[in-house]
Amino acid sequence: MFSKNFSKYNLLKPLIVGLIVSVVFSLIFMLVFALAATSLDVNENTILIFSIISMSLGVFTGGLASAKILKQKGFLVGAINGVVFFFLITFISFAVSQAPVSAVSLIKLITFVLSSVLGGIIGVNTTKKRKI
Repeated sequence: MFSKNFSKYNLLKPLIVGLIVSVVFSLIFMLVFALAATSLDVNENTILIFSIISMSLGVFTGGLASAKILKQKGFLVGAINGVVFFFLITFISFAVSQAPVSAVSLIKLITFVLSSVLGGIIGVNTTKKRKI
């Protein structure tokens, strides 16, 4: 069933592009927040919030890009983009620091999926549709 959706709607290209956009924009937003954090006196919790916000903004733009490419199924492509991004970030985090999965991980998952879904919905609804 899942592979039929991938082939039927050709989801692979939009998801790969969306994931790349998510990573690139997350890194850009993290850089901006890191520069802001160096000039401010911030604690560890604030840095965690900054990282979640920057990745959420990044995954939002990834969902937006995916939906603009596909021009349909914004909710689906956004949700898949958010989940894949979460697992990618979680895998990298675990590989680097063996940090256990915690309540913060659940918050990240929910935030990333909702942000990406919102981006996907906006991406589909702002795409100009051609009249044939």
